[in-house]
Amino acid sequence: MNDRSEPNVSDHPLWVNAEALARADLTAPMFVSGLGRGLSLLEYGGAFWERARVVEEADDTALARAYDVLSGICRMRLDPDNAEVPLGSGPDDPLGPSFLPEQLPSETADILEGSAERIDDVWLRARIADVVHAARDRDHRAAGRAAEALGEAARASWSEERERAAATLVGRALQLTGPYGPKSEARRVAVEQWRALVDRAVEEEAEPADLNALLVLGLAYSVGGQEDLPALSEATAERAEGMGRWHLARQVWATTSDWWRLAKEPERAVDAQRRAAATYEREAEQYLDGTSDVPFSQAAPPLAKAVIAYRQVGDRERAEAAHRRLQEVQQGAAEEVARFGSATAQPISVEEMFNAGADAVRGLPLGDALAALIGLQRPSSPEERETEAKMELETYLGAQLFEDQLHTREGKLTARGRTLTDRAVKNEAFRMRIVGAGLLAGARRQLFEEYALGHVVLFTLLMHSPWVPDGRAGAYTRALLAGYRGTGR
Repeated sequence: MNDRSEPNVSDHPLWVNAEALARADLTAPMFVSGLGRGLSLLEYGGAFWERARVVEEADDTALARAYDVLSGICRMRLDPDNAEVPLGSGPDDPLGPSFLPEQLPSETADILEGSAERIDDVWLRARIADVVHAARDRDHRAAGRAAEALGEAARASWSEERERAAATLVGRALQLTGPYGPKSEARRVAVEQWRALVDRAVEEEAEPADLNALLVLGLAYSVGGQEDLPALSEATAERAEGMGRWHLARQVWATTSDWWRLAKEPERAVDAQRRAAATYEREAEQYLDGTSDVPFSQAAPPLAKAVIAYRQVGDRERAEAAHRRLQEVQQGAAEEVARFGSATAQPISVEEMFNAGADAVRGLPLGDALAALIGLQRPSSPEERETEAKMELETYLGAQLFEDQLHTREGKLTARGRTLTDRAVKNEAFRMRIVGAGLLAGARRQLFEEYALGHVVLFTLLMHSPWVPDGRAGAYTRALLAGYRGTGR
């Protein structure tokens, strides 16, 4: 048994009058009613763990394991907030290898199944049924009971507006019944649970994203015999478009296309892809309608994607029309960028920054080099900070004028220009990123040459050191040093 440090709640009123435990405890009214008396799942986990230790000393292995499983489920806090964690699902089961089917005795499964029948908590009941099914390998009756319990928990989650948990639970029902075949009773039960949730989502006019999640489950687990779902998915995509949620609309159109293919309607599947491509154009027009300070710069990316999407579905005419529109928009974007001055027209060299970064760490002991690397981004005074801000406003307008990555061209390290956005004008952070990228690139190269630091350490440095929160530089340095010394160098 695993050693777990759980709270000792054996003195809780729920347990005080319990005699030496026997199998009846798991189905006794005391146990069942206790689930409604305000104990938290963590307290139940501790109580079940204590019981497992008591009965283990009495050499009742099956009952001890049953309590151990219940303790594990409760300790995972598997309530509607995180009901997406599947149990009894194989080697990656979060409860650990002791709960794999081949290690869970049949007698323990009997005890757990008997306890589930007396429990009012639908989520706990569903998790127990999931574990019991895992213990009864290839038992279609256990699979059907688990699917029914998971479906009930999914409906309860939906009622509490926990749509993600609901989709995960019903998806688990489809997953565990898949191996039994489409004509098995277990599979029929799982599909019924899933379809009931789909119908409820339609009736309640659920969020398009939540309904789409359920429709995707049907595709993922090959649910057949659903002739009305392609049209339902199409209506959901149109509803997302009506809300102006273009990214979501494209996702739902992709789902719609897959449903039409499953229905052996290839032409309608292609039409759904074409309508997904059209959302890029509509998104671009939204920017051009005056909702942005830099409409052409923001409209260009979705138009470029529209050209690609139309080409992928073989619609040459629309692709060419979108391309012509893109050229017009790009001209407008160039004029928008020109308003900010010619300084943005040429790449900005960071060679000097690169060399300065290398000089900052060259020849230093490792600890000092790491400390210097972390401090590279820190101005030494408020006056220097003010100078940096003025330079940014005068020379480098635009938070996204430049790519985050450095490029090598003709032996020079440069930061290349990219699309301007309307949030750029007074954002000093972007220039700090450009300067820091050059400094860190040089420092990284120098440290690698002198110490052959591992890739993981270097990656960590690049990810974190320029933006270490105030007061945390020392902690970062110690962590990096500890990792380095652990290599034996």
